[in-house]
Amino acid sequence: MIPGAVRGMFALHARYGRLQWAALLLPAERLARFGNAVPRAFASQIGALPGEVFADPALRRFLAPDGKPLGEGDMLRQTELSTILAGIRVRGPGEFYTGDLAKVLADGLGKTVGIDVPVSAFRSYRPKWSKSEVVDIGKNELHLPGGPLGEKASATWRLLAEKRVPAASGGKVAFDSAGFVATDLSGGAVSCVVTSNGTIGAARMIGASGIIAAAPPPSSASDGEAFPGLPMVYINKPLKDARGAVAGSGGAVGALRALSAAVNAFSRDIPADKAFGPPPKPGPRISKGRANFIFCPEGAREEPELCRFATDPTGHGLAVSAAF
Repeated sequence: MIPGAVRGMFALHARYGRLQWAALLLPAERLARFGNAVPRAFASQIGALPGEVFADPALRRFLAPDGKPLGEGDMLRQTELSTILAGIRVRGPGEFYTGDLAKVLADGLGKTVGIDVPVSAFRSYRPKWSKSEVVDIGKNELHLPGGPLGEKASATWRLLAEKRVPAASGGKVAFDSAGFVATDLSGGAVSCVVTSNGTIGAARMIGASGIIAAAPPPSSASDGEAFPGLPMVYINKPLKDARGAVAGSGGAVGALRALSAAVNAFSRDIPADKAFGPPPKPGPRISKGRANFIFCPEGAREEPELCRFATDPTGHGLAVSAAF
């Protein structure tokens, strides 16, 4: 439950990043300080939570300030979090894992979970690099997470590519994660899925940090939710040029949804806007998980104007494009 994204993102930036670290943190810091409008999907999620979830005064102060959860369009401001982000922006991730801030975080996390969390647990935390699972598709490669998750996804890919139906793994959609993808004009791509193991994690703040503590991860993988989703990157190996990126979140259902769209686009040349199948009928939306993907048939570096992106029409998503 030690927050790992700070060192994890910094490790990615140190190895692959091209923009300045501080410039990347500033927009998030400003959003936290000045606020951003609550989107419909998040408003629906927190509005459906039972009232006792907001028992923590610090959590209630910014998620349900008037005694009821924030609604769509309300401004969500996180002043304490913006201060934390400012420190990470100026002084790097060491600000988060060592020194006075680490002591505050360790103490706050310990009180949240009811155990003693030593500062050394923060100081010694390191992200883990692992080898990806690779699926060959002609001259291109689809990179999936390593380990059992990637092996299972690879087997599912082959079944879908052969137009066979994968075995059912439970129909429950988990709304406790979010995925995002990006490509750039240099041919790079990233796919990421993040989670706090609950709609609002453990429903407790870590001290006065403005950071919501993550809930313990599921103890069993039987429901397909041991990992929150499925990130994947599609590259042309000879040219080292990204051809696409996909992220599926929402547990096993979201992962299958993402794989199905990827097979349609990458193996069957179905246009991006049709890869998810026909749009849902008018009326209440029944989510089948969340998936986002980008497809660049001739490469993100070679022919960026051909890149297309899509979000799953059965869920909530946002897609934007910019060149700079």
